[in-house]
Amino acid sequence: MDDLKHKNVFIIGLGLIGGSIAYDLSASKSVAKVIGYDSKNSIMTAALKKKAVNRTVRSIKDGIEQADIIILATPIRTSIKLAPQICRMVNRSQTVMDVVGTKKELLKAIEPFQNKVNYISGHPLAGTEKIGFAGAQKHLFKQHTFMLTPLKGSLNGSKKVVQNLVVSLGADPIFIEPDLHDRFMALTICLPYMFSLGLTNMAIDYAKENNSLRHMIGGSYKAVSRVASSSPELTLDMFLTNRDQASEAIDGIIAEFNNLKRLLKSKDEAKLKELIKRARRKNEAI
Repeated sequence: MDDLKHKNVFIIGLGLIGGSIAYDLSASKSVAKVIGYDSKNSIMTAALKKKAVNRTVRSIKDGIEQADIIILATPIRTSIKLAPQICRMVNRSQTVMDVVGTKKELLKAIEPFQNKVNYISGHPLAGTEKIGFAGAQKHLFKQHTFMLTPLKGSLNGSKKVVQNLVVSLGADPIFIEPDLHDRFMALTICLPYMFSLGLTNMAIDYAKENNSLRHMIGGSYKAVSRVASSSPELTLDMFLTNRDQASEAIDGIIAEFNNLKRLLKSKDEAKLKELIKRARRKNEAI
């Protein structure tokens, strides 16, 4: 982590992810200073009070001028708008990263800055249904995968700095191509979110007809429906910026459900049992 010791980190957006990164960097003292900025003054005040950051700034420009590493931790579509502006402000000695959950549209927005800025797009596979700085916590990223997708032309030194920063959070960095990242996210994040939304809405409709339903909710329902309580704004951003891959994932799960429905209707116990056993084997292998 020696590469980080003398570097100032500027975090734009002190919500769940940005705030949690700030907590860990400040607590571990793995960097020289943690500088914070949020569009809400009350959040910056809270971050200072909780010692998540060493100082705050009045503008993004002020923070960039003091930073070696800039972390963009705003919602996806906000990050897509801000990333090109930030790229125009930084120089080649600085490193920029984000923490957004989709890659294609963001990397397209900063494509004109290839070979001009050091930009590594990141995505920590960690979080909760809580939102905002109030939901931020220490050790959120410990033993979680943190995917990294560099903009073409980013220097190897900057990639190493970001890799070291991710390790300092206790996470496991993995470099991945943007198309592969978005496809995986459609299957493992978008689709479960969509299933959760559909299941929750169905259950609410059933509950209108029978109030006793709320007393019959078990662990399986709670596990699947948990993410329906996530931020509507963040969920919407994730769907819309990965809509093509998410749509393909929906087509895939519909095909799986249609096959399951066919086996149920035909009472094909042998094939149904094999489907269940095959899913279990695959899940255990993962």
